[in-house]
Parts: sequence; structure tokens; C-alpha cells
Amino acid sequence: MEPAFQEAPRRGRPPRAETAQQDRRRRKGGASAGALDIPEAVRAKYPDADFRWALDQEGRIQKLTQNDDWDVVPDFDSRHAGAGKNGNSIRNVLLMKPKNFIEEDRAEKMESLRNRDQGLLAGPTKEQAVAGGADSYVVPGNKL
Repeated sequence: MEPAFQEAPRRGRPPRAETAQQDRRRRKGGASAGALDIPEAVRAKYPDADFRWALDQEGRIQKLTQNDDWDVVPDFDSRHAGAGKNGNSIRNVLLMKPKNFIEEDRAEKMESLRNRDQGLLAGPTKEQAVAGGADSYVVPGNKL
């Protein structure tokens, strides 16, 4: 036995929420495909390098390539990044640096931070600070 009331078939377009949801699922790439992603071909060609985009303005590329260990990735075009103060075009340039240099730089920076923290914890105790007239002291057992 059939129910007394049957819903009539829908006519016309489906509701916007349904079509929008379907469109979102069908998109290729999504949010992960950006203009400044590092291409897989470049990563495969230079597997022992780390990459960074840098703005080519006010001598930034020269500072990174001459005063630091970064090199411009050969045979790779820069990307437009907007206009500068004077209306000149600014470009993003892809740079690379050997991963072992990155690790050495990171270790050097961490050592500097550890030394700074040790210095902060190596101050006088309250009694020593009061006796010596120091402005600050370190609480025993203090950890950063």
C-alpha cells in the first residue's frame, strides 16, 4: 500500500548550497597550489638545497647572495610581486642554500640563544644583589 501523500518531483535548479558544495569538491589544486610554491621539478633537481623566495628590491638579493650563502636558482624565472614606491616592478626571486649550511646556521643561532638564557639565569641571588646594590637578582630554581 502506497502512502496517501507523495512528494512531487523537484522542478528547476537545485538549491545554491548543493551546487556550491559540488563545485568546491570538483576544484583541482585547492588552497595548496599557490603562486609562490616551490615547483617539484626544482626540488628534484636540487635535492640537497633549501629554498626561499626573496623580494628583489633595495639590494636584498645582493645581500643574500654576496653576504650569505644563498644562490639564485639557475634557469628559473622570477615572479611578479607588485609595484614599489616609485611604481617600479618588484620581483620575487627563488633562492637556494645547501641544507647543511642551513643546519649549521640554525645550530649557531640556537647556541647563541642558549648562551643568552644561561646569562639570564646566572645573575646574583637576592642576598648578593642586596649586598652589592644590584638592580636585579635571579630567583633560585628559576628556569626559562
